[in-house]
Amino acid sequence: MNKIVNKFCLLMAISLIVTAFTSCNDDDDKVTDYAQKIVGTYNGSMNVSAVGQNQTIPDVDIVITRTAENQATLSFNETISIAGGTVQLPLNVSCPAIASDNGDGKTKIAGSQTVNFSPPIEIPTIGPIGQLTITIEGTIDGKGYADLDIKAMLGAITVKFTGQKK
Repeated sequence: MNKIVNKFCLLMAISLIVTAFTSCNDDDDKVTDYAQKIVGTYNGSMNVSAVGQNQTIPDVDIVITRTAENQATLSFNETISIAGGTVQLPLNVSCPAIASDNGDGKTKIAGSQTVNFSPPIEIPTIGPIGQLTITIEGTIDGKGYADLDIKAMLGAITVKFTGQKK
């Protein structure tokens, strides 16, 4: 009888050890949907360089919404002054983007969108523009700090957005 109890205890001990090792999985908490990590409203400032003029627009909100796994939309609505303030360029942007791992703990985001103007906007030294293709590239770290580069008109308009998640 003693041998049966010892074998039963040994069998139970082995079962507990095997169960403990097979139930642990290091991959359970890894995030693969990078768009979900960066969803939110980011408040910061835009430093704009356009047609030889520089300006800073404070208190700008950029909203990031998830549209699918690793896909998001960046939205903002700002008016920038160019050509010495004589031209107001309204940018109502809702740009689809792809979110991915940057390899250094940050989430990389990149996308582009075409903005149409009707009627076309007349810009001194450039002429009338009826549309702009806007590209956005940048990173967002784990603490919610966003660093985005926004470019339009073949680089004639560049915007640097830096901000923090609200």
